[in-house]
Amino acid sequence: MAAGLLGEEEWDDLDEGSDDLTGYRSVLRGNPPRSRPYPTWETELDGITDQISEWHGGSIAVAVPERWMIDAVEQHLAQTGMRVTVIGADGPRDAEAPVHIGTMHRFKGLEYQRMILAGVAEGLLPSTHVLALKNTDPARYRLEMKQARSLLFVAATRTRDNLVISWHGRKSRFLS
Repeated sequence: MAAGLLGEEEWDDLDEGSDDLTGYRSVLRGNPPRSRPYPTWETELDGITDQISEWHGGSIAVAVPERWMIDAVEQHLAQTGMRVTVIGADGPRDAEAPVHIGTMHRFKGLEYQRMILAGVAEGLLPSTHVLALKNTDPARYRLEMKQARSLLFVAATRTRDNLVISWHGRKSRFLS
């Protein structure tokens, strides 16, 4: 799944370098990723809660493309009694919490048994800011699009067993 997000081009490795998938082979075989479309952000939050409840333990993460989404996910899950923590610049605030929440940028180098990539919607990934560059700054648009796709790829590779990709409204062009 994650490899399919990048295609055959060279990509930003999010560590000030570039990489491609030449010779890439995973030795792990998890379940196939599941896609979950929702009509609104509120129904997507309900879907995230339901999915985490179904998983019954293990290390679980929710990655989102925008910072404002972290608070919404944290509050929604906490209201149901789930113990959650936010991943900050120094890592998870409470490493023992069963559910970790953060922006996709924060997950590089971390691994979870189960993961939800939430908000993978057009206008969020890529952002409306990036999409607006297409006509005003085409070179920067191409760079920002490549970085956004790379971000999704890195986030999708942070899970070992189960990956759920959800969105509200129109799904991201990167999932097409």
